[in-house]
Formats: sequence, structure tokens, C-alpha cells
Amino acid sequence: MTILWLAALLTVLAAGGATGTGTGTDTDSTGAQTSTAASAASDADASTAASTAGGASASTAASTAGSVSASAGGAATGNLPDLGGRAILIGTGSTYPPFESLDPQTNEIVGFDVDLMAEIARLINLKPEFQTTSFETIFEALAAKQFDAVMSAVTITEERKQKVDFSDPYVSIGQQVVALKTNDQIKRYEDLKTNNFQVGVQRGTTGEQAALTKAGVPEANVKRYDDIAAAFSDLNNNAIDAIVADGPTVANYTSQEQYRDKMAVVGEAFTTEDYGIAVQKGDTELLNAINAALAQLQQSGKIDELKQKYEIKE
Repeated sequence: MTILWLAALLTVLAAGGATGTGTGTDTDSTGAQTSTAASAASDADASTAASTAGGASASTAASTAGSVSASAGGAATGNLPDLGGRAILIGTGSTYPPFESLDPQTNEIVGFDVDLMAEIARLINLKPEFQTTSFETIFEALAAKQFDAVMSAVTITEERKQKVDFSDPYVSIGQQVVALKTNDQIKRYEDLKTNNFQVGVQRGTTGEQAALTKAGVPEANVKRYDDIAAAFSDLNNNAIDAIVADGPTVANYTSQEQYRDKMAVVGEAFTTEDYGIAVQKGDTELLNAINAALAQLQQSGKIDELKQKYEIKE
């Protein structure tokens, strides 16, 4: 009996030990899960810290590595600045196609500059609104903070830099001459200073300056207009002899149905100029974001695509 009792007791003890081992396994398993979660949280914090410390370097490397696929797939936001939906008012002259003009059907401002700004806005989370204004006073209005930016086929010049800040260039153009096809005395820009020719320009533009300084047109023979459309109308009616304006714009007007049979571009471009987007002095947040977006759009080929759409030749 004693031996049988001891055997039974050993059996009970053995069963209890097995149960204890099972409980211990559950506890270890739970501990392992807790440790894994803690490790993951710790790793996440470490990763965040590392990202904060080295984010710029990592971002640059990632951008460089993915630049080919980004170009192939269209513009990508990547690590561009996020302006948080900032609303900006943009001053523009709306009679300078193909860069900006009024759609006769909708009366909305359309053109290369409008489309380019839409792409910029998409990349940096911006809400732009264009407003027509006089080009002659457009930079004074920007300096007086009536606008947040100016985008109006604007040439970057040292004089204008005294009042406003400019983005990186996005289009290069040159001044060109337009004359009536029946006028065989104007064959190049140097001819404008002869024969008392009356030359139309838009007030406040680099075309005005080029006519006076580069082409040598006497002050008395320069006729200034508030918008270039009026100059083309006068040339069509023989009220002036020629026009000096930006190459893409004279190409646009001379291809229009009412002018194509009567006017022609004369000679080659006789200046070299770069367009930029103007912002208020000191607005580095907007300026830096615009420059970052322009670089992305240049790299992706989007700017070239817009040039083809609007038949802009540089």
C-alpha cells in the first residue's frame, strides 16, 4: 500500500509540474510579445530621431535615385515645400498671348503662364488667383503688396530687382520686329531708326527699352500703348509702321486670322531675355517654394510640354 501510495503521489506531482511548465511557456510568450512591441516603439522613436537629424541627406539621396522614374511618370511632389493651401493673388496683363490673354468665350485669363502656375500650385499646395492689371504699374503694385506675385511674361532685369524678387528663369525670349508685308523698307531692327518710322511698343516693357536703346528709334517716333493688342490694331490700319515686342507674342499675333495675310516678323530676335515670376521683397517662403517647383517641372519635362502646347520657340 505504501508503495502504491507513493507512486500515486509521484504521479500527481509530475502532472502538476507539467501544468506549471505550460503556464511558464505562456508567460514567456506574453513577455516576448511585450518586448517586441516595446522594441518596435523604441525603433520607431530612434528612426524618427535619425530622420530628423539626417532627413535632408536621406531626402537628397532618395530624390537623386528616383529622378529618372519621376521624370518618366510626370511631375512628382517628392520633398517639395508644402505651403498649406496658401492663397495668393497674382497680377498679370491679360493681352499678351500665348502667355496670358482673355478667353473670348469664358472671359477667363488663360495661357502658358496660367497653366504653369497651376502646375506649380499643385506641387507646393498653393491656391493662386490671377487678376488683370496695368503692366505699366504692375511692379509698383506688387511692391505695395496689392499682389502676392506677378506672372505676366515678365523679363528679369536689374532695375526691376530693386523693387521685387524674382524666381529662377522659366522661359528665354528675344525682342522682334513686326511690319506690314507691303513695307519693303523694314527688313531688320536697325532699319527702324530710319525714314521716320513710327514704332509701336507696350508701355513699361523691355520692348519699349529695346526700341529706344538697341534699335535706336528716336523718342518722338516711339508710340506707347497700354496693351500690345492696340498696337497690332494700329499697325493693321497703317497708323504705325512697325511693332517691337517679345518673340512668342509677335509670333502669336501674326498667326491670327485677321493679321496673318498682312503682317510678318522681320529679321531675327535682337535681344536675349529671361522670364521669371516676381514676388514681394523678402517673401522667401513663396520664392523658395516656387523655385523648387520650377526645378521639378523642368526636370520632369512639363515646361517643355507646355512650350509645345503654346508653340513657344526659344
